Amino acid sequence: MGVIRVLVVDDHPVVRRGIQGMLSLEKDICVVGDAGSGAEAIRQVAELHPDVVLMDIMMPGLDGTAATQQIRQSFPETSVLVMTSFEDEDLLLRALQAGARGYLLKNVAQNELVEAIKAIHRGARMVSPELVDKVLKDYESLTRERARDSLGLTEQELRILSLLAEGLATKEISARMFFS
Repeated sequence: MGVIRVLVVDDHPVVRRGIQGMLSLEKDICVVGDAGSGAEAIRQVAELHPDVVLMDIMMPGLDGTAATQQIRQSFPETSVLVMTSFEDEDLLLRALQAGARGYLLKNVAQNELVEAIKAIHRGARMVSPELVDKVLKDYESLTRERARDSLGLTEQELRILSLLAEGLATKEISARMFFS
């Protein structure tokens, strides 16, 4: 697989240096550069061609979501892994919609960060364990909406179908749904 070329993007210099220091201990990861803004990140990607961009989400000017979208459009071979302190469902979904391959919280351990970078580079997707439940709930809600829209069924009718699929008899369904 070779050495994974990483660009570190964060508006706080001390955070960039800390991440660079951690990653410099890895023999199969090389930090090729760093950027303090989304606009600078795009310029660095064009110049350095990293395999993975480790992207902060909240930065002044062009934020991490907008930068991620531009990077993914212009450089589809470059993967973006968002690393942020914000455990926010909306930010998470916006980052994933922009093309990020993963979303990690900054409280991640060094070995977890390294494994996430390697996984993203292999084409996997990563989400901090604390946020997986939020993603799944959104997926379930979206799936229900799509089923209801495509079938033209009400929420109650979908619930009855779900109970039928579980193998309940009509009398059991009536009791659960409080029908006479």
